[in-house]
Amino acid sequence: MLTDLLSSRKKFSDYWDVLIPYVLFILGCFFVFGGATAALLAVTVICCVAMPKRRFVFLTIASIITVVGEFGIFHFLLRTVKLENGDWLLRGFYIAVAYLLVLVTAWLSQKYWRRYVILTLLGVQAIGLFALSLEVLGPIAHAVLQIYLILFAVSFFAMIFNQELKRMSALELGSSVLPIWAVATKFPIPFRLVKVHSQETVLGTNEQTRLYWRGVKLLYVNAAAVALFNGLLLFLKSEPLTFEKLNFNFVYYSAYEGFDAIRASFGGAFGQWAGFLFVGIGALLRVSVGLNFAVAIAVFCGFNLPANTSSLAYRYKTYGEFLRGFYFYYSYLLTRIFFPRVNKAFAFMTRGLSSRAASFVNVFLVIIITGLIFNFSRYAYPHYYNRGFERTMELMLGSLLYFIPAGALVAYSHLKLKEWEKFGPLGLLFTKIWIPLTYSILITIKTSQLVPEWDVSKIIQMLKELIR
Repeated sequence: MLTDLLSSRKKFSDYWDVLIPYVLFILGCFFVFGGATAALLAVTVICCVAMPKRRFVFLTIASIITVVGEFGIFHFLLRTVKLENGDWLLRGFYIAVAYLLVLVTAWLSQKYWRRYVILTLLGVQAIGLFALSLEVLGPIAHAVLQIYLILFAVSFFAMIFNQELKRMSALELGSSVLPIWAVATKFPIPFRLVKVHSQETVLGTNEQTRLYWRGVKLLYVNAAAVALFNGLLLFLKSEPLTFEKLNFNFVYYSAYEGFDAIRASFGGAFGQWAGFLFVGIGALLRVSVGLNFAVAIAVFCGFNLPANTSSLAYRYKTYGEFLRGFYFYYSYLLTRIFFPRVNKAFAFMTRGLSSRAASFVNVFLVIIITGLIFNFSRYAYPHYYNRGFERTMELMLGSLLYFIPAGALVAYSHLKLKEWEKFGPLGLLFTKIWIPLTYSILITIKTSQLVPEWDVSKIIQMLKELIR
């Protein structure tokens, strides 16, 4: 705690081991998130360390400022909302009202909707979209509902994660629904893990020093990975490489232009496989880096959370291990939240099956159902706003082209059948190659639906050429 520094008789130099990572973290935040967001993060982490018992008070205040002040990712999302009156004060009022409605929804889901929370929240979102489509609301109600649906989509899984805790105080609820680290990622960190891994060790101890250096490592390594990928993309597109365009906190969605550039440069089957792999790497970075940034912020707020990426990212031997290596928190969502519910709801489908067959069916269903819910909860509003109802339904159903084969691969790997071991090192090498390539093809098919210049038929035609 910073109060230790003021009250202790130790020399100021004795705290360099902690002050140096703090300075590096704040400087890194200015590079990654920009000035206003970095300043808010700096003040928040200092307050959390100075007064750890009031930690959730500061996190709740920071959460309110993050949303109402339109910082980070919320500023990007809320630009889609067109208001007749552009006055910033009125706009802030609309956002504040929508944020309050989200908090009320989170409180209701925690207190009254626990048993059927997923279905209830999906119903709330569907009703909101239906009310928006009627176009009978006044300009104020229409603007508030738009903002509410945006914030609701970001906080959807945070509300579901909160069901792991039987009781939550108002401060815990306020700091968990749209936390300060949501400036880095739209996917939430389970609040149960936040509470379990809360640290209150004394400033200057070896344990605290190691914790902070781990946060610095997460921040800088992932920022460097993003800059490297974006720099390579700019090089492939023959665009000038400038510091601003490296964009340390976000992987460009224009990776498909890199795909086309790679195919044009190399040609043949190698160029196509390299292009698929390039898009796959971009998709992995886009999700895993944002969550690692969030973990880095949480670490400096005093929570010793596990990183989103683990050693399984390179030690994988099955498709399921590969995904868990890059998507720890998404895997947590599947195993802790959805798997028990799906297993219970679809128990009739596994009656009379062997244990292995039942396991395969359960995992397969969990992947598909969770994927569809994730797509609807996260993208239903922006898709509807930009493309209309019919196109939104096409995109929702089109995502099955990814989730069905991905579910089958994960379910198969869950059976722990390791045929590759029969072929020794060559079998292991083949496994290391086909798994990321398969992921890259599937994620290219899924995300190509969002790129106007691409369509699934184009990718299918490429795959046919490769098979020939």
